[in-house]
Amino acid sequence: MGESLAPSRARTSTDALQSVGVSVENRVLIDGTVSRPPVTRYSPTGVPISRFMLEHDSLQTEAGRDRRVTCRIPVVVAGKELAGAVAKLGAERLVQVEGFLSRDGYRREDEVVLHAHRIRFRSTID
Repeated sequence: MGESLAPSRARTSTDALQSVGVSVENRVLIDGTVSRPPVTRYSPTGVPISRFMLEHDSLQTEAGRDRRVTCRIPVVVAGKELAGAVAKLGAERLVQVEGFLSRDGYRREDEVVLHAHRIRFRSTID
């Protein structure tokens, strides 16, 4: 029998890379300020899922020149492991978020969210 994939999922270049043993990275580490405090809901199985908005502002070097970078990115926190950190998140709180990028749901394939694995509270940006 051939390779089994979920019926709604086509084979992607990522699948091809992984099938020959190449790891595919998707890691993000970003500092920012909480611009919209978390809202928490629960999945049908009782898993807490929180969302908040992170606002980033930094100076980056690109093509040998300094560039001001600003963006707002929605952050999703799923599970009980980070519930304590989520409870401490308020507007204007400075944090560092580590996680991975994914599209925002099944209907919004052009919108990206950051799924957090770790939230670190900061007093200043190093």
